[in-house]
Amino acid sequence: MEFQKTFNLPITGLLDEQTWNTMYNSVTGILDTLPSTAIALPALLWPGITYELGSEGPGVYMIQQYLSYIASVLEGIPPAEPDGVYGPQTEQAVRQFQEYFGIDVTGVVDHYTWDRIVLIYRNLRFGNPGNMSQFSGAQ
Repeated sequence: MEFQKTFNLPITGLLDEQTWNTMYNSVTGILDTLPSTAIALPALLWPGITYELGSEGPGVYMIQQYLSYIASVLEGIPPAEPDGVYGPQTEQAVRQFQEYFGIDVTGVVDHYTWDRIVLIYRNLRFGNPGNMSQFSGAQ
C-alpha cells in the first residue's frame, strides 16, 4: 500500500494492473541505467496470468523482452519483438522455446513456462551461459 501511496495510485493493497504497470516501469527504468554486471535480480514471480495469443500488457512485454534476449544467445529460438501484444511472432518464439527446453509445446505461457523463461534468461544474462545442459531438455 505504501508503493501505491507513494506513486499516487488508488490504495487497494492489491497488485492490480495499474500498480503492476507502475512497478514494472519503475524497475525497468532503473535497470536500464545499470550495467548488467551490477544487477542481481531476484526471481521474477509468475503474476498468476496465463498468456496466449491475443493477450496484452506488461507481462507480455516482459516475456517478449526475455525471449528476445534468449534468442540473441541461443540458436533456434526466434526473437519476439517487444510490443506488449502476444501475437503470432510471440507465440512462435514461445513454441520454439518450449521445444528447445523440452516443455510441452503449447505456445502458451503458463506458470511453468513463465518460470523457465525467467530462469533461462537469468542464467544466460547473469549466470553461466556455457552450462545450459543443467536445464532439462536443453540442446
